[in-house]
Amino acid sequence: MVEGTQKFKFTQTKLFDCQTDLEAVIDNVVAEINKSSAGSRFWYVQAGPFEVAYLALLKADPDKRKYCNLVSHSAANDRPDHWPGQHGKDDCVALGAKFFFTEKQGKDKFGGGNFYEWQLVDWMKNSPCPEYRWVYSRLKKTAEHKHGVLDASDGGMAFVLATGDTDGNFSPKLRDFLGTGWAKPSRVATSIEYDAQIPQLAFAVQELNAAIKEAGRDELKVMLIVKPDEASAESFQIRTNGPNQIEVTGTDANGTMYGAIEVAECLKLGLPVENASRTPFVKKRGLKVNIPWDCRTPSYCDKGTAAQSNIVNVWDFEGFWKPYFDDMARYRYNVLSLWSTHAYPNLVKVPGYEACAMPDVYRVKEELLHPKFDGKIRPDLDANGDGQVTPQDGTMTLVKKMTMDEKISHWKQVFQYAEDRGIEIYLFHWDVYVNGSEGK
Repeated sequence: MVEGTQKFKFTQTKLFDCQTDLEAVIDNVVAEINKSSAGSRFWYVQAGPFEVAYLALLKADPDKRKYCNLVSHSAANDRPDHWPGQHGKDDCVALGAKFFFTEKQGKDKFGGGNFYEWQLVDWMKNSPCPEYRWVYSRLKKTAEHKHGVLDASDGGMAFVLATGDTDGNFSPKLRDFLGTGWAKPSRVATSIEYDAQIPQLAFAVQELNAAIKEAGRDELKVMLIVKPDEASAESFQIRTNGPNQIEVTGTDANGTMYGAIEVAECLKLGLPVENASRTPFVKKRGLKVNIPWDCRTPSYCDKGTAAQSNIVNVWDFEGFWKPYFDDMARYRYNVLSLWSTHAYPNLVKVPGYEACAMPDVYRVKEELLHPKFDGKIRPDLDANGDGQVTPQDGTMTLVKKMTMDEKISHWKQVFQYAEDRGIEIYLFHWDVYVNGSEGK
């Protein structure tokens, strides 16, 4: 909260903590209510219980209470029984306050519940505007305490008050409402001109900005251009115009990104940026990963601690996949192949075959790992001999609690981020491994 006030230059003396300074909070709200009038109403957004509003209304001028509008989008917050021992919306209205219900702002409007559609806020994540990226980082931080759920439903109330639209959403409505003037598709961010709607260029700008800062070259003017040429994929040219102007032109988004990364590398190494033309000699440059999704759907050889210990990382987007794909882009890799025996119970929920999907994530218990252990041989894990490897066998340890919807959302996010870094993902499996789907 404090960082937010600094980022957006709010007056910090108007920021109060109800938990540690309740009286100051109430006195400030009372002062605002008492300043209100028919022509200048006080709109009080209730992003939680109504108790503080009630206490402030009690102390406020009774003649001024009618100019206080309490705003809510949650029927649960409005009920006193939802907050035992506290006053609710009806108690505040009884004191003379008005009530404005914005309609519910969760689910497909501004998230909450089981909402995992993070691609709807990619325009924040990939924006050249640091304020947008900061807001996105706060959404991700909040999601850590909500099982990955995207939730800005309380913010939906502010959207309603600002626009009058009770049926908003992250994209296109919020994006279009905020997007005029300070995050245009093409803009100058620091000293770099580029198309901010192209994720590869947004990443390249991050690399360039870091390099420009490290090299102390704030006087540089850089232009990133995509000039499509399907006959020469991922190629680029670097052209200098005097000591302080650089133009990078790529035949596609990847080419421009690679050219910008080369410029960034030169700056960090203290090397001169010179005119250059590059065309990849190897068209598909990739990495092969025997991916340990889960001990119930193993890769080629998951019998060691390396594979089992890394199952948790396969399901970590922020800590593993994001830096992994960023590094792949820096080293100009454009392909990732993921090899296993049977990936799909972790990835999809097929109508009519829902029982084949595998919620949650498991690994083999540490004490069971030995040189002769083979996770693909069912008797090693199917301790009760029922033909299926399940937690009831007692051979597995829970790594992460996840619903199938959360798993699907995770992989959508992973695949989208790879695409944003110019990386194609290929799934390979050696054979038909039917654990989890046999007979279903």
